[in-house]
Amino acid sequence: MITTYIMDITKLNQDEVFADYLARVSLWRREKVERTKHRMDKNRSLGAAILLAHGLLPYGISEENALIREGKYGKPYLAAVLRNGSEEAVHNIHFNLSHSGIYVAAAFGDTEVGIDIEHIRKNWRKIAEHFFAEEELSKLAECQNEKERENLFLRYWTIKESAMKVSGAGMRISLRDIRLKENGRIGVKTGDDSSEYFLKEFEILPENAIMCVAGGHDLSSGIENSPGKERYRISICAETSEFAQEMIWIE
Repeated sequence: MITTYIMDITKLNQDEVFADYLARVSLWRREKVERTKHRMDKNRSLGAAILLAHGLLPYGISEENALIREGKYGKPYLAAVLRNGSEEAVHNIHFNLSHSGIYVAAAFGDTEVGIDIEHIRKNWRKIAEHFFAEEELSKLAECQNEKERENLFLRYWTIKESAMKVSGAGMRISLRDIRLKENGRIGVKTGDDSSEYFLKEFEILPENAIMCVAGGHDLSSGIENSPGKERYRISICAETSEFAQEMIWIE
């Protein structure tokens, strides 16, 4: 089962709240946060640690004892857990983190997983022209209005980013070789090899609603409190089709 967590990091703008959480995370995370120059970047780094702590809790693992390392192409993974002063190997616990604007998001599961959250960018047209396939550009051109076009761009973009992350290969994969297939799965081509992943999508709307979506359509009426004024899109790619229906909102 893939479980998704999300947090509004503007709450960390409160110095007392920030200091309280910073004191509770691992030493290497504190040092990473303190090395960061801008406050919002500090909030994102600390928010990532908070979500990591919540996501590892069901496995009986504390963030302080989790040994996080990076794979060949930079994807972080849980390498081991410190128990009684020694490293204990960990198997079948996978996670991925993402942030955009005022949100940090994370996905956890027993298979490889990738997550991406984004809100619209001013230069999104140039991004699409540079990275999207002709078929995707045609779909954007067919949209009836600008809002619909922006949302479709966000959908394609987050899908591509999450697929790059689940594979662990990152930018070695051309974004044009990541496609949303008719069966709703994500096809990824790397050289002569091809892979297929399952997809879960959410939206955070300016009206403070969080929706579970598929195929661009609302599947859920769940409402969560959120001060965001922009539309955010979240895509999660995984090797399993078992996703939790709703995200877990971390206050």
